[in-house]
Amino acid sequence: MSSSYDAFDQALFGQTITRLGQDSQVLGTGFDANGIFNKGTGTPTWAGVLAFVGISLRGGPDPVLYLHPRLEGALPDALLSLERRTYDTEARRIVTLKPSATGILEKMGFVPPDV
Repeated sequence: MSSSYDAFDQALFGQTITRLGQDSQVLGTGFDANGIFNKGTGTPTWAGVLAFVGISLRGGPDPVLYLHPRLEGALPDALLSLERRTYDTEARRIVTLKPSATGILEKMGFVPPDV
C-alpha cells in the first residue's frame, strides 16, 4: 500500500541518484538499481506487482502493473492492457508503457460520484 507510484518505482526497481560537487554543482546523474526486483538472478519468484494507490469507495486511479525485469513468460491480455512499468537493465532506467484500456476501477462498480 502506498500513496504514490513513485514509492513503488523505488521499492521495486531503485532510485535516481544525483552526484554533487563541493559547491553543489551537479556532477552527474544515474540510477541505483537497488529495488527488490533488481536483486538476485535466474527466474523471478513473482511475475510482477499490481499496484493501486488512492483507492476509496468512489474508486481511484487505474492500477499499474509492475513487471519483473527478468520475467520471460507471458501474462493475460487483460493485465497487459494496463499501464506497465519495468526496468530496462541495458538503458538503466524505468520504462513506462501506456495503457490500452482505462477506467478499470469505474468498470468494477465502485460507488458512483453522485451518491
